[in-house]
Amino acid sequence: MKNFGPYKGIYELEFKKRDKRNIEIIWGTNGSGKTHVFKAVKWCLYGYDPSPKDKEPREASRKDAWECICGTNKEDQPPPDPYMYVYIWFEDTTRKETKRYLLKRSVRPRSSMAYIVNSTQIDIDCELTENGKTVYNAREKIESILPVAASQFFMFHGEDLRYMSQKHLEHTKKAIELILEAVTFRQGISDLTKIAKEIEKERDYEIRKVGDLSTIVKLKNDVAQKIEENEKDLEKGKEELESTGKGVVRIEEELRSRQKSRMTMSRLDELRKQKSQLEDDERKFLLRRDNLINQLPSIVILPEMIKILGKKQERHEKREKIREHILQLRGRLELADEISKLEECICGHEITEVERRFIKGQQMSIEKEMKKLKSELFEEDPTYYQLRETIASIKSGDPDFETLQKDIVDLNLRIDELDSQIKKVEGHLSGIEEEKIRELAKERDELKKKEGEIEERMRTIERDKKDNEQKKERFIKLIKQREKAYSISTALDDQLDMTSKCIEAFEFVVARLSTLRKEQIMEYSTYFFNGLTNKPEEFEKIQIDDDYNVQVIDSKGNIIYRPGLSTGEREIVALSFILGLKNASEKVAPLILDTFFVHLDESHYSNIIRELPKFADQVILMLTDLEYKNLKERAPESFFESVNHVWKTNRIQAEERSELMLTQEVALHA
Repeated sequence: MKNFGPYKGIYELEFKKRDKRNIEIIWGTNGSGKTHVFKAVKWCLYGYDPSPKDKEPREASRKDAWECICGTNKEDQPPPDPYMYVYIWFEDTTRKETKRYLLKRSVRPRSSMAYIVNSTQIDIDCELTENGKTVYNAREKIESILPVAASQFFMFHGEDLRYMSQKHLEHTKKAIELILEAVTFRQGISDLTKIAKEIEKERDYEIRKVGDLSTIVKLKNDVAQKIEENEKDLEKGKEELESTGKGVVRIEEELRSRQKSRMTMSRLDELRKQKSQLEDDERKFLLRRDNLINQLPSIVILPEMIKILGKKQERHEKREKIREHILQLRGRLELADEISKLEECICGHEITEVERRFIKGQQMSIEKEMKKLKSELFEEDPTYYQLRETIASIKSGDPDFETLQKDIVDLNLRIDELDSQIKKVEGHLSGIEEEKIRELAKERDELKKKEGEIEERMRTIERDKKDNEQKKERFIKLIKQREKAYSISTALDDQLDMTSKCIEAFEFVVARLSTLRKEQIMEYSTYFFNGLTNKPEEFEKIQIDDDYNVQVIDSKGNIIYRPGLSTGEREIVALSFILGLKNASEKVAPLILDTFFVHLDESHYSNIIRELPKFADQVILMLTDLEYKNLKERAPESFFESVNHVWKTNRIQAEERSELMLTQEVALHA
């Protein structure tokens, strides 16, 4: 994986089994990034992080991917590297011929922008190969291998244990139906529903003949017509979306086949961009040269202007000294005036007549000197400041004509060199090829824009359809009320009733198949429960009722309700139930358990450790440092004989990233 979550750069983890070693361990402190390895697997498979708490599987989005890119967890900061991917190599050994798969899910910027700040600026690619051959509908293939609805039985967090066993979840039932592959029965139910609509249409025609029912029936049929139009529009939208998606895949494949030409084009675009920048610089230099030529007369007389400014500067400084002296004398005079008005000096003694006459003499002397200085003060020369600004302007105008001319020559040489490189690259790349790649890229962008428009239109149609269905339901209730009043009964009612019974029969078959599979789940759950509980002699089996609630039956055949079980026993029941669902699914996939031991009862710890290698063909444990330490101290030698690899996650706080390391601690322990 690259740039996923806190992992900056590329990390590779190999979980290939060796002999009987089927357990992989990833451990680290809280916040060090172990759960992101768990999330990376789910994101690669499904494009988002499905949870048992989800009401139903949903579509993956760009936002799901954006939140996983390394760096986007920092507020108001773009990711330093917006390219992210997760690749998974895996094998399917459930068939006669082993099939090897490579699943690639990656993120890249939608354009060449260097500053990517939100999810609208990225694109997501998903590729799947089977024995080296491309699978064009990767999502459908992944669903057939491990449906997203069933993934909760193979990948879950320790906190999900209690939640998943508290009550039946609707999507768990759907997952069981997927396992049953009850597509044929569901299609039969769909066909019968269409027939029921036709019969209902004919019956409504008869009902119109009855008084005020005709108006209600007409309104109901109008709404039904709108619903059919909504369904047609949705079907059309799905076809358009599928067609557009195929178009995008086709173009992406063609662009990939022209990868070498695209790289050459990128080089050509960069050279042209550099040339354009140099030409802009050349125009600026030429403009400066023209301005310099226009300033030549002023530059020629600049030395004389500087001499004149020097004389004016001397006169200006002399005047400033006289002004400064006058200001000082004025300050002394004001101070003498203030002292003459005082009765006492600052020492507290009364000012004598002699002292007052002395002060008066000083005042007269200061006034006389000020009068003399004012007579010597001359007017400011108004041209002094104008001349100074003119000289400064000329000096700042880049008078170095020779340097400027040399820069222009250097620019021309660089432009000629770029022209030569551009012609050489254009020689390798035909104009037809360049135009074709640009057309393909433009067509791909237009198709992706069209995909977004189709999805938005379908969401609007779905909302309209839901509103219309609610209206139709209200009209049906009104019609039924009228039917009772008028006792309407025709042969069409019998046909509609028969169709409804057929639908019920099909649904019964699906329910019966679910019941049979439920018996398998109970059998597997009981097997795991007997191995995990501390009191196997006190319990007979695990039972699942019609509402998919899990119950424990004791050795006397009595139901032990949840309050009658200890917390540890309830957790063991939950775990057994999940493992039973996993085995009954007949799907083969690694079992990934995140922060598993924290949420399990201490009294059953040794049983869980003993049975853990039997949980699945391959088990991946994500453990906290405390869980791992406890495991090393308490697990028997036989457990470590099943451990294949141990990985440690570290958080490098100063660099705000995490890293993964393969360790040999288990080998040392063993």
